[in-house]
Formats: sequence, structure tokens, C-alpha cells
Amino acid sequence: MVSVENNTILVFCLESVKAHFKSKYKIIIFKFDSVTSRRCGYHLDIEGNGEMARQMISRFKKLRSKELLTSK
Repeated sequence: MVSVENNTILVFCLESVKAHFKSKYKIIIFKFDSVTSRRCGYHLDIEGNGEMARQMISRFKKLRSKELLTSK
């Protein structure tokens, strides 16, 4: 987990890399819906980890069905 400010910078950098390679590779960036850290140092508790897992399962299912792979 990163702070909101660092997350903004991280997403900007990832989107820049994606744009740079868009003609050569299909890059998908996963952005989590808000997951609140309830522990020190931006670490998640068990519920936060569960929420991230639920979001990833949903996204992996979409990838598996190729919904995300056919859209740019």
C-alpha cells in the first residue's frame, strides 16, 4: 500500500509505461477501489487483504473470459 500522493505518482508512471509500449504490448493496469489501511505503515488488516483479494478475483475472471483483453 502507498499513500494517496505516492499512488498518484505510481499510477502516472505506470500509465506512461503503458502508453510507451502500447503498439508492442497489451498492458493492463489493475487499480484497486479504495481499500483502507487500518494498520501501521499502510499495511492492511485481514479484512483489507480480503477486499483486495475479492477485487483481484473479479478482475482475473474478466481476464479469463477475455473481456479486458479485447478492449483498449
